Amino acid sequence: MVIARRMLAVAFGLAVGLAIAEVASRAFLESTGQWGPHRRAWSEVELYRPHHHSCYAIDPDGPAMTYRGPHNRLGFRGPEVAARKPEGAFRIACLGGSTTYGSTIALESETWPRRLETLLRETAPSVEVVNAALPAGNSAETLQVLREAVLPLEPDLVVIHDGVNDVPPRYAPSPRGDYARYRRTWAYAPPARARVAGWSAFALLLYDRFGPPEPATALRAWTCWPYVSTPENERREFEKSSPKTFARNVRTAVDASLGAGAGVVLMTPAVDESFLARDTGARAQMTRRSIGEYGQAIRAVAAERGVALCDVQTTLEIRGSFADYSHHTALGAERVARLVAQTIERSNLLARR
Repeated sequence: MVIARRMLAVAFGLAVGLAIAEVASRAFLESTGQWGPHRRAWSEVELYRPHHHSCYAIDPDGPAMTYRGPHNRLGFRGPEVAARKPEGAFRIACLGGSTTYGSTIALESETWPRRLETLLRETAPSVEVVNAALPAGNSAETLQVLREAVLPLEPDLVVIHDGVNDVPPRYAPSPRGDYARYRRTWAYAPPARARVAGWSAFALLLYDRFGPPEPATALRAWTCWPYVSTPENERREFEKSSPKTFARNVRTAVDASLGAGAGVVLMTPAVDESFLARDTGARAQMTRRSIGEYGQAIRAVAAERGVALCDVQTTLEIRGSFADYSHHTALGAERVARLVAQTIERSNLLARR
C-alpha cells in the first residue's frame, strides 16, 4: 500500500512537472515567435504546399519567415493585392524564380520588383508591382503561375525573368516541353522539427537541444523525378538537349500575356561567373553555356514578338551585384530594378493605360 502511494505520488509529480514544463515552454516559444498562430517558420520547407500545376506553391496560410517579409493571400511575396484592379491603377506583374522573388534579400522592400515600383512611382504614382515569382521555379512554372494566378489580376504589363532554373532540366533524360519528365507535384512531408512541434512545445525545446539538425534540402529536389545523377550521365543528357524547350515556354508566356491585353518585358538571365565553379562544381561549363543560349533565345523571342527587352545579361554591372552565382545582393537588386525601369520608360509602356 505504501509503495502504491509512493508510485502514485511520483506519477502525480511527473504529470505536474510536465504540465509546468509545457506551459513554461509555450510561454517562452510564444515570446520568441516560435509558437502560436502567428509563429515564424522553422525552415523554408514550411513556406510551401503541394500544387497540382506548379508542383508546389507558397502557402498563404503558412508561417512567416521574418527575414523574407510578408506573403499575401495569393501566395506572392509582398503586400496584399486586390483581386479587382483599382480604378486608374497600372498593374505590373513580375514572374520568375528566386532571383525575382529575392531569396537572398532579407527585406521585401529591397527586392527588385519592389524597388521597381518605388522608381516608377516617382513619375507614375498609380503603378502597382506584384512579385509573382516562385523560388526555384522555371519557365514551365512561370507559365502555370501566369495563367492561373497572374492573368486574372488583369496586369497592364508582365515582366518575365527566367533562365537559371531551366538549366537543371537539361540534365534529366528526355525532358518534354512542360518538363513533365523532370518535374512532379511535391508529395509534402513536413520536417522532423515541425512534426515534433505539432505534439508539444516542451518536446520541441528538447528536440532543439538534443535532436538531430534539420537536413538542408534543395527546393527543386522535392519535385524532381529520380534519375541517376552523375557528372557523366548529366553531361550526356545535356549534350542531347537544346534551348528550344525554354524558348517555346517563353514564347507561349509572351503570347498568353499579349492575348490578355498586357504589355511584356523579357529579361535575359545574368550570373556572376566568379562564383560559378564554387556553386555549381562540375556543372559550371554546362551552366555557362545554357545561360548564354537562353540569353540568345530571349533576344530572339523579343524580336519575333516585338516586345521590350531588358538585356540584363549584357548591361548589369556584375561587381557587387551577386550574393552567389545567380542571386542578387540588395545593391544588385537595385541595379536590376533601374535597368527594368529604364526599359519600361524607354519603350513608353506606361502609356498603355
